[in-house]
Amino acid sequence: MQSKGGAPFMPRISSEVKNHFGYISGALAERDYLVGNSFSAADIQMSFVLEAARLTGAQEVFQSLPNLGTYLERLHARPAHQRALQRGRLGDTGGQDKRQRLTRPHLEGRPSQVHRTSAPLEPLEPPG
Repeated sequence: MQSKGGAPFMPRISSEVKNHFGYISGALAERDYLVGNSFSAADIQMSFVLEAARLTGAQEVFQSLPNLGTYLERLHARPAHQRALQRGRLGDTGGQDKRQRLTRPHLEGRPSQVHRTSAPLEPLEPPG
């Protein structure tokens, strides 16, 4: 359930999202990827942003800026993306579990533990 407390800000947020996506769409009008015509880490990062937008209901943005959908499809079609999806479906971590066992044999078979501080962080006081 979405809180209605932020409702007054939604027109402004929507406008800003369209503005930023419009800039990205314009940049993609003459090239295949964000940095020239070469796939780069910038494209990987942008794929997360566009996936999040698509999943949160920004369909009107994709409809009004077709370059974004085409770009995302181009990223999804890359063989490395397809391999990553397949690994994710199979639970394959690329050998990470094996490497951890080899470097930490004393931890094998024990449940992992996350260490957290019990004390909450206190707000910073302004200087003065």
